Amino acid sequence: MLFLITLAIGIDVSAAGFGHPPPPPLEIPNPQDCSVLGPGWIKPEGDYAFHTPLCFLFVNKLRTCHKAGRYCAAKGARLVEIYTWEKNLWIWSKIHNSTEPRWLGLKFNGSKDFPLWMSGAAALPSPPYFNNWCDGQPDDDQPPEDCVVMQNMSGMWNDIPSGEKKMFICETLVFD
Repeated sequence: MLFLITLAIGIDVSAAGFGHPPPPPLEIPNPQDCSVLGPGWIKPEGDYAFHTPLCFLFVNKLRTCHKAGRYCAAKGARLVEIYTWEKNLWIWSKIHNSTEPRWLGLKFNGSKDFPLWMSGAAALPSPPYFNNWCDGQPDDDQPPEDCVVMQNMSGMWNDIPSGEKKMFICETLVFD
């Protein structure tokens, strides 16, 4: 029996400001075939295939940070979390021709020193933790810049106000 398990199971995502936790796991016939999740879901291939079986949905709808998080949760997923250079590069390869930056599942809860991923993991600035901030970021230039996007032109990250509407990326973990 195969299951779709979201990476945020057991984590209080409401504490990270992303709304309600995703729905319970869904049964799927093949963890290697993300298309069974619905139109648009893809799995990395080639050099950028990850060691964990992840499926991604690149959503071209414009939503605020929080509404994007709820959209992903309604699909049994979360906004994308990036822990490695390889994953960052693969995601950027998919959006670099886009006209818009994309929301990531990274948010600040009152402190620019400790951003949190939707799963509750801290995105700390030094190894072994990965980040890809634009120069001078995060800066909270137009307070509150409490959510984070990946720039479509560079693949680097920038903090911006959560009320702006951007495209976004959902991810979910599948395994048998």
